[in-house]
Amino acid sequence: MKMKNSINSFKQRISYIFEQTKEQLKPNIFRGSSRSVSSDVEDNVALLISEMLPKNYKVFLSPSIRVNRKNNKPDLLIVDDEHNVLSMVEMKTNMGYCRDAEEVLNKQHNLHETFCAEKKLICKFSDGNKFQVAYTKNVKLFLISMSSRNCSPERHKANKSYAQKIGIEHYILFDGEYNSLENYADFPLRMWGTYEMNSGLRKMYRYQSRVYYHEKKGWNLHLARLFCLLASPLTNLFYKGLKLISTYQDTRFRKTLKESLEVLKNGENIVIFPEISDEGYLDEMKGFYAGFVILAERCYKNEIDVSIYPSYFKIKEKVYLFDKPILYSDLKKIAPTRKDMTKYLTEKCNALNNIEL
Repeated sequence: MKMKNSINSFKQRISYIFEQTKEQLKPNIFRGSSRSVSSDVEDNVALLISEMLPKNYKVFLSPSIRVNRKNNKPDLLIVDDEHNVLSMVEMKTNMGYCRDAEEVLNKQHNLHETFCAEKKLICKFSDGNKFQVAYTKNVKLFLISMSSRNCSPERHKANKSYAQKIGIEHYILFDGEYNSLENYADFPLRMWGTYEMNSGLRKMYRYQSRVYYHEKKGWNLHLARLFCLLASPLTNLFYKGLKLISTYQDTRFRKTLKESLEVLKNGENIVIFPEISDEGYLDEMKGFYAGFVILAERCYKNEIDVSIYPSYFKIKEKVYLFDKPILYSDLKKIAPTRKDMTKYLTEKCNALNNIEL
């Protein structure tokens, strides 16, 4: 309830700020562009963040940090109780004035490199306060815009791709339709995904913050909760349009198999991510869960001999690689048991990772 109330309050404040920029000061005063509200937006983002962080964590707004005789002012730093910087956030009211965000992203990345080299930073504030903080390469970087106004979906997709390439998470808060996964496929598909991602905002938030970002990706839990406070509403919008096929680790898996069989009968394809990721997402996968084999067995019993395409996403190159398809009936001859099949296909996928591009 606290999270929901905080988000709703934040949205109301931001909406009010934007509405204020449209009001005419006087009937005979005309403004060619909207008033700058960047400081107001930063203040409200900081308020939202502070409500969700532990009380002994700090949010630094536009701290003055002098390095190599140059004064630097990142929009926002999140600092833990031991004075370690957890995250650096740059904010844009909308993307209209940086449709091509490479310059903004490069500036943030370069500032990150500068701070990493310095290691210890002195943050000064207008009220006379100053704090020394530790800055490392593990600091998470974000570029967040309130709106995608004046920025096309194609431009945002290119911006997001470039941001990922240099290690920055780029999000637009109030335009979820653009903020989706890269879609490389030119064929109809559905995806398997854990049911938490298909069961409303609350369950998605809990799964994303604790399991996905904290346990699997190794993020600080408080930072993961903070990030998902912003990201989960957008992800929720995306998954509503994705028509995800929910997966379960109990008897409800029968529902997964039933829905998947109907999808395949309708001529669609299914993308499955069977990787065992309890130790995080590794370049060399250690194994697969057997759920996809159970689906292939069910299809075979219904006279559908599915083709299985081993694939691998090379994250640095942003490229999907696909091996030749193998029919389930042929796979059974090579690897007769479920365990044999998962081992064989894990090795196939890992081999794709070793291909030099």
